[in-house]
Amino acid sequence: MLRRENLRNAALVSIIAVLLMGCAFYNRYPLFNSDSGAYIANGFAGFVAPFDRPVFYSWFIRHASLAHSLWYVILAQCLLLAFTIVRVGHLFLANPRRRVMIALSLLLLVFSCVGWYSGQLMADVFTPILALSFINLLLQRRGIGLDAAIMLFAALTHNSNLISLSCVCLLALVLRRVVVPGISRRRLLFGLAVSLGAWLTTMSYHYALGYGFSASRSAPLFLMGKMCENGILQEYLKEACPTENYRICQYRHELPSAGWEFIWSDHGPVAKLGGMEGNAGEYKRIIRGTLTRPKYLGMHALKAVEGTGIQLGQLDAGLFFPALREDSSPYGKVKDYYGHELPEYQNSRQSLSELHLDPLDWIYGGFMLLSSVAVLLILRPRDDNRALRTAYVLLLLFIVCNALVTAAFANVLARLNSRLLWTVSLFNILLLYRELRNFWERRRGVTGNDANQYVRH
Repeated sequence: MLRRENLRNAALVSIIAVLLMGCAFYNRYPLFNSDSGAYIANGFAGFVAPFDRPVFYSWFIRHASLAHSLWYVILAQCLLLAFTIVRVGHLFLANPRRRVMIALSLLLLVFSCVGWYSGQLMADVFTPILALSFINLLLQRRGIGLDAAIMLFAALTHNSNLISLSCVCLLALVLRRVVVPGISRRRLLFGLAVSLGAWLTTMSYHYALGYGFSASRSAPLFLMGKMCENGILQEYLKEACPTENYRICQYRHELPSAGWEFIWSDHGPVAKLGGMEGNAGEYKRIIRGTLTRPKYLGMHALKAVEGTGIQLGQLDAGLFFPALREDSSPYGKVKDYYGHELPEYQNSRQSLSELHLDPLDWIYGGFMLLSSVAVLLILRPRDDNRALRTAYVLLLLFIVCNALVTAAFANVLARLNSRLLWTVSLFNILLLYRELRNFWERRRGVTGNDANQYVRH
């Protein structure tokens, strides 16, 4: 009997995973970002520590694809996402019917941007997987070992995930009695241990390859790019260059306004002064100088808060899929490693510039806002809603930490917010269905309570 139930659950997860692949099917091939080519290439490079990104998602691509098809990668990440969605569904709905979960997942696919991220060859899909797995770890009664394993890998796929998970764990521990009352302290410590395990894994891997016990080889470069974008670098160099022998001072008046341009431009100061690794020592000294002076420390804090607010205010889906043709990195890497799929790549809607997605921002953003208003009207301080309120608080905490981390250390981009923001629509759909179902049961005189079982220790 148990084996039959497991098979049915596996079938449910598989069906939802296929639904999550819908946008990739519509595109006629997995969706690509300009960074996707680097992820593919690093996966075939063996034991390397790429300068600008973790290697773990690259390994996921290499092995999930079986070095044969990138469709397998999309299927694998959709299966992981579907599993976490089904687990969350059991938090909101006591033993939901499988056809209900399929219908609600289809509704989510239509009214949120989830399919555009799950069907994309980017590590962004692992940010919602991380957040949902973390919530499952804290609130579920069973299966938390698998939640922890998924959390660990999801945290490894992107440096922002590492930092965000640690921030959420620490904030939840400190504010446990106020923000998430009733959550087990042991579960929070377990989540923090998973976070520390991810940090140690990344740092130990870099150490084993001779790059020191560090989590990122490119942190100084990206922080400099961020400082350049928000004006802190220009202000600091104006004050420091007369007394400090920084090589970048000769380009002080030529610094770009965009952080990505500072980092990636072939004509910027990074490229002119020896590339990414050639400037690391000087960049560390400059960053240290800004962090040890109250004036610039205050500027860092102010810009981080300002960037977080802007990041959270970007409600559009961030769906930007330009045609990446022969002169692009993704085209070259598909040709090199998955050559038999190159015709599919070339004939995809993305490559043919047939994806016109701007109207979807109104649909996705409008649904999220309207459903959130409905939830605020419905979610009253009742005992049977306590677990649901806690789940919402944890999710919002994760969204804020993700916005803070990406705004403070990377870029203020709609993509970096919307990759996680669609989970609000997921929670809203589950809660609204739950309340609608309970309403009809009361109308029909059905008694009983499907309140969630809350984890207490």
